[in-house]
Amino acid sequence: MQKLIGAEIRNLQNLISRQLDNHAASLGFNDISGPNLFILKYLLDNGDKDIFQRDIEKALSVTKSTCSKVLSTMQKKGLIARCSVEDARLNKIIVTEKGCELKTKFDNFIYGHDKSLTEGLTEDEITTFLYCIDKIKENVTKTLL
Repeated sequence: MQKLIGAEIRNLQNLISRQLDNHAASLGFNDISGPNLFILKYLLDNGDKDIFQRDIEKALSVTKSTCSKVLSTMQKKGLIARCSVEDARLNKIIVTEKGCELKTKFDNFIYGHDKSLTEGLTEDEITTFLYCIDKIKENVTKTLL
């Protein structure tokens, strides 16, 4: 049977998500999911900019409703706060002290996890894979417009 690219990507995403959640729990991140970690990382890596929900949606390719739910959960956990700005329709997302305290731990975790995903691959294979992923994302984006 021929493998379908979309199905294989979805299967890989499911496996990675499960692995991230399991590994995060083993390191004591019991109440923080993989998406929480990636949002925190994005916010902390862009700490010099004002970040709004729409920026996270775009950066992580998630829908408005999904992003809103995850951010609400993160706010309840005390990892982020939403601050009003001049435009009442927008809330700036900032990382709380609790969220900042996790940075070193989860940086090591995320980079270690990424390294384990590419184990046995050459730099050329990784570069080609990332190039292919970017092309596929472009193709998918074209059909969403």
